[in-house]
Amino acid sequence: MSASLVLSQFEALAARTESMLLKLTGRKIRPTRDQRNEFRKLRGRMDSSWAALNAAIAKLNHCGNEDIAIANQIRDTKNYQSITSPILMNLRRNLELIYIGPKDSDLDSEQVKTRKRHTRTRCGVLRSQHPHVILMWAMALPPSSWKTSGGMPDGTFDFVIDDTYTERIPLLSPDILQTLQSLEKEEPLNSCDMFRELVSSLSESALANQRETLNPFGKRGHGVESSASPVASNREQQFQGVDYRPCNSRINQLPSLRDMGFVAPVYSTYQTCDRNGNGSHTERGRPFSDGNQPQVRDHTHQTSMTDNREGYIYTNAPASSIAALPEPFKTAVQNSKLWIQERRQGLEKTGCLATLFPKDDTQDISFTISCASEDGYHLNSIYGMEVTMSF
Repeated sequence: MSASLVLSQFEALAARTESMLLKLTGRKIRPTRDQRNEFRKLRGRMDSSWAALNAAIAKLNHCGNEDIAIANQIRDTKNYQSITSPILMNLRRNLELIYIGPKDSDLDSEQVKTRKRHTRTRCGVLRSQHPHVILMWAMALPPSSWKTSGGMPDGTFDFVIDDTYTERIPLLSPDILQTLQSLEKEEPLNSCDMFRELVSSLSESALANQRETLNPFGKRGHGVESSASPVASNREQQFQGVDYRPCNSRINQLPSLRDMGFVAPVYSTYQTCDRNGNGSHTERGRPFSDGNQPQVRDHTHQTSMTDNREGYIYTNAPASSIAALPEPFKTAVQNSKLWIQERRQGLEKTGCLATLFPKDDTQDISFTISCASEDGYHLNSIYGMEVTMSF
């Protein structure tokens, strides 16, 4: 029996149960003693049946060891540095299937046509994933293992998609990128615009990794201004497309948040106090509101900013608030390592948003987001920001 048929029957059962509830509560019925006894017996049977139904439905959402093994098999491809013949075969066949789709024939039976429609649906789901996830999936599994429900049940497919959608390749191998660029020039993928977009996106990702490697700031140390080599600086300017200005040595170095006496209260116990710093009490696991000020050090009165004023850091926003951010900021936050780690841990709050409030209301307030390195470079380029100081 198919899942669709069982679901339809279950829906009808739920509707009949709701209808029966209205009959029992909306009308005044007067059962006899024997009828009341029969009602009690039927209620006992209903209780047992509903308990078994709840357990069966909960089991439908449970992932098995085989499902987890497939997801881990896809994750393992993040460390691939070269393309072997079996991997190349999987990669080519999967990418052609995902982006071109199965070939139709006039000789296809209705059963074959149904399977191909199902395959096209799954290919559409895969194309909607992050380019890194598409690439990992294409390298990990042969097409026959996932393109139909016979090779991979729908529940397993959905679980693997949900379990791997946040995965990213930390460093894309030049060998893999070169292979993709070669496939882009060959039939049938050379005529597919969506595949060209995939290769372009992965190329930009690899370029972002080079930017990170050739960071013009060098290693940052507190209170010490580091400078990159002229070669690295020139390369960075080439990658970024922004005419950087050298840091002005006459500009004072910015104090770190630790020097200011702040500790960001990310998922930990925090203190609250009023705007004047009077009074405090400790709370746990509750988001900030207008009546709550963020955590400051227990010895904050001993530390201050250079102008002897204290301030506050707000964070621990509800994770759902990220959806309200405009693009491209929402995607930039959701690609960050902090956001991905928080979601893996099932946290309901996020430290990806933070505000810095100086105690003096005449000063401006800083609003900070945490985003992935690649997205950070992209935002810099969009808004034409330039390097003016290091800290």
